[in-house]
Amino acid sequence: LPSSLEVSDGRSNKGVRIMTDKPVSVYAFEISGCCIGEAFNVLPEKFLGTNYIVQTTKPRFNAFLSIVGTRSRTQVSVHLKSSRSVSFQSITYHDGDIIAFMVDEMETVEILSKADLTGTTISSNHPIAVLSGNTCGLVSSSSACNQLIEYLQPTSKCGKSFILPPFQGGNSNKKFLTVVGTVNGTKFERHTVLLLLKTCV
Repeated sequence: LPSSLEVSDGRSNKGVRIMTDKPVSVYAFEISGCCIGEAFNVLPEKFLGTNYIVQTTKPRFNAFLSIVGTRSRTQVSVHLKSSRSVSFQSITYHDGDIIAFMVDEMETVEILSKADLTGTTISSNHPIAVLSGNTCGLVSSSSACNQLIEYLQPTSKCGKSFILPPFQGGNSNKKFLTVVGTVNGTKFERHTVLLLLKTCV
């Protein structure tokens, strides 16, 4: 894809729709600079939804969420969860505020934050695609950071049981997982540890 399709803060018409005559899987890969890259699976359009929960990590520079409309005049509400203020279309928003706007088909909206956006919820009246991540995410206390991108699945596709394979290589003390509850009072069990989760809002 041409570099002109790279999304920046704010609004742009840079959504890409891929259509085929037979079933395929789509895998996206982005290279930043000489040697840093990130890859993610792209969900089929039929699996998109209208409710999402954002997950990011602590950013060195910016955490982000990107929204792509699939239909014209789609109403979108972003319930912000951020320890630092966010500026969107020349308006400053704070934790707990709702950012409301409209997107058209294949229009993209990107919101940046200097803080972790985990727990931010997004709702719309038509299906949308949502990506979240970090331009340079800190996943350890080291000085290095990595670009992180995730193509989010809607909350309607969230599950109750997951299997996490072992991580390959690296320092075992620097591996972690994030669990975000969608319903208050959700019980979370990891091995023999049972915890009670609150929703992200």
